[in-house]
Amino acid sequence: MSLEEIKQQIAALTPPEYQAVWSFVVNEEYERRNAERYTAKMVGEMQDKGEISKPEAATEEEVKAGADIPEWKDPGTDHAKMYPYGKIVRYKDKLVRSTHDGLNCWEPGTLGFDGRIWEVVDESEVSETPETSGESESSETSDGAQSDDVKDFVQPTGAHDAYAKGAKVRFQGKVYESIIPNNAYSPAAYPRGWKEIG
Repeated sequence: MSLEEIKQQIAALTPPEYQAVWSFVVNEEYERRNAERYTAKMVGEMQDKGEISKPEAATEEEVKAGADIPEWKDPGTDHAKMYPYGKIVRYKDKLVRSTHDGLNCWEPGTLGFDGRIWEVVDESEVSETPETSGESESSETSDGAQSDDVKDFVQPTGAHDAYAKGAKVRFQGKVYESIIPNNAYSPAAYPRGWKEIG
């Protein structure tokens, strides 16, 4: 559902319905999300101190350095084994990143790979080694991206070829970076999903 469709549905609510939705968002959902973030923060601090174990997962830096990527393991209800935001694991034939704001206990693919819980990582984007970066003689954009290495935007046909967060494209003569995961929109169709970088 698009943001515009959500706005239309909210605008159609009666005053009592609107009040009920507002109460849910402001009170219940806000508190739930804060509790999840707080739990994730506390578990992370305990893991950093060595008080509890960490799940077997990799960071993006470890993936770029060529480290072995552990397979996803069902954490069950053990908070110490749940995956924090940004951790990367292998799941079947995919490399996936946790995008859940709290501790992620869901099996990858439960809601698809649309960025709500997990997103598929494009291995070519994270497998560049420092030795190969910067070898091109092309000009750089303001954020250091090689402008000649950026490919033209191609309209995705689904989640399988949507642009990952951080992906760079050339569109109508300008270079853009996706600021959302699983971005299936052009910079013109959904400007809030892209940042112009050159």
